[in-house]
Amino acid sequence: MITLLSFVVSPIGRWVALAVILSGLAVAAVVKVRHDAIQAATQQATQDALERLQDAIRRGNAVDNSPDKLRQPDPNCRDC
Repeated sequence: MITLLSFVVSPIGRWVALAVILSGLAVAAVVKVRHDAIQAATQQATQDALERLQDAIRRGNAVDNSPDKLRQPDPNCRDC
């Protein structure tokens, strides 16, 4: 323990300690940026899926399903 403390107090030890601290900060910054990017992509994908679902529900609610329309031919049917 004393040798480690004497190494950190030495001039070369200070540079090594500084390099270790700076490397740790750089790794932490990279991890944070990566985490934020993954979270933003996931949030965007969830938002897109929610919008598609809401559009599908709106289109389903907009369908005219009155009894008079049930006997009319489907305009989208190819084989009718």
